[in-house]
Amino acid sequence: MTETLARDRSTWRALLEAITRGRRGEHATLEVLDDGLGDQVEARDLPLESLDFDERADTVIVALDGRTAGAGVVLRHLVEHPLRLDVLEQPHGSLVLRIVGASGAQTLLTCRPAA
Repeated sequence: MTETLARDRSTWRALLEAITRGRRGEHATLEVLDDGLGDQVEARDLPLESLDFDERADTVIVALDGRTAGAGVVLRHLVEHPLRLDVLEQPHGSLVLRIVGASGAQTLLTCRPAA
């Protein structure tokens, strides 16, 4: 099990672009863990479209391809004013990206290769 902590914000954009290149199209599940609202699954098993960090807007953007699930659109989840990004690559090939927002809410994106 290899863990990479991306603490330096200057590396976030390149890190997210590298994950996008290596994982685009993989099955992704998006969860939000929030003490106030509770834990919620926002999307399950949708293909990863892209990950980005907009430095000017101070926002991480997660895009999933909802067109394959009949939604007809790319679903976007925004984390404004993120404080931390953690990446965990697991031995069985899946990857977990944790984004901690300014509110303390955590967004978990789990990507796994198609079976």
